[in-house]
Amino acid sequence: MRENNAGLSEREQQILRLAATGASNKEIAERLGISANTVKVHLRHIFEKTGTGSRTASALYAIQHGLLEALPNTPQETEKIPASPAARRPLGRWLAWLLAALAVLLLGLLANVLWDWPQNNRNSMPLSQTSIPRRWSSLPSLPQPRSAMAAAAAQGDLYLIGGKTAGGVTASTLRFSSAQGLWQERAAKPLAVVSASAALLGERLYVPGGILASGQTVDALEVYDLRRDRWSRAAPLPEPLAEYGLAAFEGRLYLFGGRANGAISDRVYVYDPQADAWSQSGRLPSPRFGSAAAAFESGILIAGGSSGAAPLDETLAYYPARASKGEDAWEVLPPLPTGGAGVSAASLAGSVYLAGGSDSAGSPLPLLRYTAGEASWVSLEPPPQPLSSGFALLASGSTLHLVGGEQQGRLLTRHQAFQAFYTILIPLIP
Repeated sequence: MRENNAGLSEREQQILRLAATGASNKEIAERLGISANTVKVHLRHIFEKTGTGSRTASALYAIQHGLLEALPNTPQETEKIPASPAARRPLGRWLAWLLAALAVLLLGLLANVLWDWPQNNRNSMPLSQTSIPRRWSSLPSLPQPRSAMAAAAAQGDLYLIGGKTAGGVTASTLRFSSAQGLWQERAAKPLAVVSASAALLGERLYVPGGILASGQTVDALEVYDLRRDRWSRAAPLPEPLAEYGLAAFEGRLYLFGGRANGAISDRVYVYDPQADAWSQSGRLPSPRFGSAAAAFESGILIAGGSSGAAPLDETLAYYPARASKGEDAWEVLPPLPTGGAGVSAASLAGSVYLAGGSDSAGSPLPLLRYTAGEASWVSLEPPPQPLSSGFALLASGSTLHLVGGEQQGRLLTRHQAFQAFYTILIPLIP
């Protein structure tokens, strides 16, 4: 079995394996000795961590990434019964499910090859337009232009927090309801900041640091409760920081670099919500700000940023388990095609997607994808409206959302969606 690359806990892996067999929440609960409601909560966390939105998609993800155990051997029959020529032995439930899932996997791989083919073979004969589904679409725009905001996806919805508007730095919290297809105002963040990031742990969004309208960088950690629509304070950062990389991994927050008042940090900070405390967990290979961070395989990917002199093309992997043992926690991954500072990244189905920011010429990086084992980042189909800087890049289900941003000094309301992959449902063989 491959290494767990979605950050799933042992309990979540157990539930995923049982769900893949078609067991109901009640059956899983009885098998594991827990409540059906607990199973439901774990499944929601599994969907969020794997970037899927259903049991079928999660099961397919588990097969692709080796998270399912091998099929059990079929017991030998004690009595041999001659089979008539016309009779067929019925397929077992597991075998039928596996064949269907493998068919989905093959179709998905073929579809991805066909979708990426035009990007890598521009001089070849184009495929007919009817053979390739449209991957880009436009969704309801923001109520007002916004950029440089904290953002996160949670429970299938999108959240934008703070940022810069035409009226200045805002404390507004917006939620995009995927069910209703519209933006809604939620409780305002107590401190209005720009250049902060947000990360989801359980049913709470955590927003550390940021820059006030006065230009002061803060150390506050503010927490938004999704169910209660309410903000609260938690333990402050060890130092004021903004423009850092932030990722949630195995129930903790990991913050990389950043800067405050011109000083660039190389520190890695970890926040434990159970203890409500920050601690330092090593240092980056070099100081940087404006990097993107996203959960990746059994660690966290950190890409791009700036050292203060020029944008960085460096891509690194950080492994918390190694850091906790005092081992070298860093590995070097394939670099970005060009240096980029202020880039945004999101994890989806085992890959990391990155875009935006600005290169040495001030242009945003294109939409890129990196998957473990690949020799380089892959450039994907560009959006109908050109990329900008300061937008939010969010992953929900099988879709990437690019929201807001700023282009040549003009704040944007646009909301573009990119279908990263399609889930093809095939009925199980009875």
